[in-house]
Amino acid sequence: MSRQNNFDIIRLLAALQVAFFHAKGHLKVAESPVEVFIDFFKNFPGVPIFFTVSGFLIYQSYARNSQNLRQYVVNRALRIYPGLWVCLAATVLLLFVFRIIDLSALMRLPFGLWLLAQLTFFQFFTPDLLRGWGVGTPNGALWTVSVELQFYALVPLVFWLLDRPFGAARPSKWLVVAALFGLSVLSYAFLNTQPPDSLLAKLGAIAVLPYLYCFLVGIVFAVWWPALRPFIEGKFWGWLVGYVAFCLVFSNGLGLYKAHYWPNAYGLVANVLLGVVTLSGAYSATSLSQKLLRGFDVSYGVYIYQMLIINTYVAMGRVGSYQFLFEVIVLSAVCGALSWHFVERKALGAKQLFVGKQRRSS
Repeated sequence: MSRQNNFDIIRLLAALQVAFFHAKGHLKVAESPVEVFIDFFKNFPGVPIFFTVSGFLIYQSYARNSQNLRQYVVNRALRIYPGLWVCLAATVLLLFVFRIIDLSALMRLPFGLWLLAQLTFFQFFTPDLLRGWGVGTPNGALWTVSVELQFYALVPLVFWLLDRPFGAARPSKWLVVAALFGLSVLSYAFLNTQPPDSLLAKLGAIAVLPYLYCFLVGIVFAVWWPALRPFIEGKFWGWLVGYVAFCLVFSNGLGLYKAHYWPNAYGLVANVLLGVVTLSGAYSATSLSQKLLRGFDVSYGVYIYQMLIINTYVAMGRVGSYQFLFEVIVLSAVCGALSWHFVERKALGAKQLFVGKQRRSS
């Protein structure tokens, strides 16, 4: 499998899609003459794209380190936590600046629980103490980090199910994938029947199982790459045209589904097709990402900082204009670049230091 691919630019586009529509909604930007064209890009939701890419790349990462679980854990932690913790420090600073908290709040249990949640894997938790800033939660987009971390923990089990008991028997592997896919679909179908404000619905919304089908699309291509590669490599435009046609007919035309993380049957097909489009884009014109970004992977930083900037703009009353939306996108990109250059890249470099220490101790 070639290491030359377009995943950096795909993740950046996905992060910008999320930031754009979050900003458009929270800043209450008025509709423009090209609103129909803008709304069409809701058919390319960034979060399912992230999950598919994670399924593809993280499964491979674990497969390479399946005999060294510690290295796998270290790799995943270095990718997520350094950038996240620096973002948390920026969040606390902004909460002080906007007088949502003061020094006395640092000693209160709700703030301590929130801080612990942000440092670990409960990023979706927000106490009432912090709901007075911006849109009501300091960084609501981080619920997906919790889902990602659950997926990281689940990968060893999925790998064992696919690799250990059944060997190379392809039908058995397909059976496992089908069972997991069906379990994911049934879980979000069941959760959709629950009252939105119920505890079960709220917990389900931040659990990995309803979104597992997106990760599985990536896993399928990672496991059966030699067989599936000819169908996606260099075929991006064909898959993209097919996906756009599907959206135009079944979503925009017939109104049979809307882009959603927990879709109906038509939306499920759309999200699977979007996953294939994503992976095909990664392996078509594979030099594009390197030419444009030069290895500068700013997507994670864009994603984790966009809601901080949106909350700041909302708190300042800078809403209702596409100018403010544009500024939010630019500032998110700047924060993403700074995060990558000063934090994330240096943290990822520590992987080699860890490997070296392991070798010297063995």
